[in-house]
Amino acid sequence: MPVFAKYRIDSVDVFVWHTTENVKELAYLAGEKNANYAFSAFKGEGRQKEWLATRALLAEVVGRDTVVLYDAFHKPYLSSGGYLSISHTGEYVAVALSCVEPVGVDIELLCRNVEAAACRFVNEGELEKAPYYDRNTFLLCCWCAKEALFKLAGNLGGTFKDNISVDLSSLSLSGSFMANVSGLGHKDSAYRANYVIDKGLLVVLCRNKGLINELN
Repeated sequence: MPVFAKYRIDSVDVFVWHTTENVKELAYLAGEKNANYAFSAFKGEGRQKEWLATRALLAEVVGRDTVVLYDAFHKPYLSSGGYLSISHTGEYVAVALSCVEPVGVDIELLCRNVEAAACRFVNEGELEKAPYYDRNTFLLCCWCAKEALFKLAGNLGGTFKDNISVDLSSLSLSGSFMANVSGLGHKDSAYRANYVIDKGLLVVLCRNKGLINELN
């Protein structure tokens, strides 16, 4: 079970795995306890594979003895200590691991077309910055950043379109930009988003801006 891709973003490690194994192979890789839970908790094979793939990847990079726990906001963390975020798209699974700071990660296939749905999650200011060339990748980056920020900050209420905005002006193969949360009684906050475009995937990682400034 080789890791498909690995990215180091400051203090955070992001691992991506392309799932080609069947559900029985994933159950073996994830370990007996995880397999028993998956088969009892999820009826559909697709959900079983998704869940087992995450545990198999974690077993590969941090060891089988590590257990994924959830806090009161259903945000995952590791029993061995450290922060964790999880994302799936198609046959790919990603985990972001940090010993220093909370993180949120999201991945998407670059071939996914979100143009038709953009009006639901992109505000007018963001649309104005969307380039004519590679417009879909720009919109995907907006979407992934908002998904990753939701995982990092928890249930913020409101909508991705009205209450989360991203300051993304251009795209390259990797980079960073700011994402902001406002309104709904939530203290206005700014976050850092890093992205990587690689191997047909878009990976976006969100972290707290204030903590990053302290580290730097």
